[in-house]
Amino acid sequence: MVMADICEVCGRRGARYVCSRSGCRVCEECFDKERWACARCLGTAGQPVIQPLEIPQPRMAVTLFIASFFTIFLGMMLMTLSAVMAGGATASGGAVVFIGPIPIILGAGQNPLLAIGLAAILTVIAVVLFLATRRAVRVPAE
Repeated sequence: MVMADICEVCGRRGARYVCSRSGCRVCEECFDKERWACARCLGTAGQPVIQPLEIPQPRMAVTLFIASFFTIFLGMMLMTLSAVMAGGATASGGAVVFIGPIPIILGAGQNPLLAIGLAAILTVIAVVLFLATRRAVRVPAE
């Protein structure tokens, strides 16, 4: 097993590059890939040549997913409880399942067309909201 060399500029991280000017082994943060030179040769020793990119954490998306899951679960439990307590009541239901770009629409009960229509409308609203709230990660310009 070969041990990685330590960066000759900062002395903290493993060296992954060799400077074309001085030949010293340097880490990714102390190396400029465009000029193929280390921070010491460029006169910026002690400062990283590239700034690490901060990737935003998807905390809001995870929170919304968990809240949505429990809301749907609570709604299903309430529907089941109301059907059991009503006794002879009948219920209608509809669902839209996407497998890739192909929607599969299901309906059952007394008013399946109404249930299917409501499920389709809610699906379209969910897709539009998803596309509207989706953000691309942008790399800041230097």
